[in-house]
Amino acid sequence: MKFTPNLSKFGSDDVIVSIISSYDDFVMDGAQYQISFRVGAEISSESGIYYINWDITETKFDGTNEVLYDPPPKTMIEIYKTEKVFLTVDNIPNIEAGYTSIPIRINAPFSPFEQVIVSI
Repeated sequence: MKFTPNLSKFGSDDVIVSIISSYDDFVMDGAQYQISFRVGAEISSESGIYYINWDITETKFDGTNEVLYDPPPKTMIEIYKTEKVFLTVDNIPNIEAGYTSIPIRINAPFSPFEQVIVSI
């Protein structure tokens, strides 16, 4: 079954949004019960509540024309326009001179869709 996302906004359509499912490619088979996807908006997009409407293309079983699945309900997303990106940093251990540290994770809970460059 292939899912096709269609974006709509309550009021205006002045938004450019990317909806990406790089792992699943929006395809779900009999062994899966969920798919993963990311949503990102262009920096020029207006803040607001948006909805993803889903269409499905179902591969029918041989000898049947019956549609077995309905598309999922709308998925609500919110675009919040801000210039600030908040980062959290894992605990940084003490490092002796001449040695290197283990990798230190930096997380952005509400990250921008494009890259973030952190300079130290």
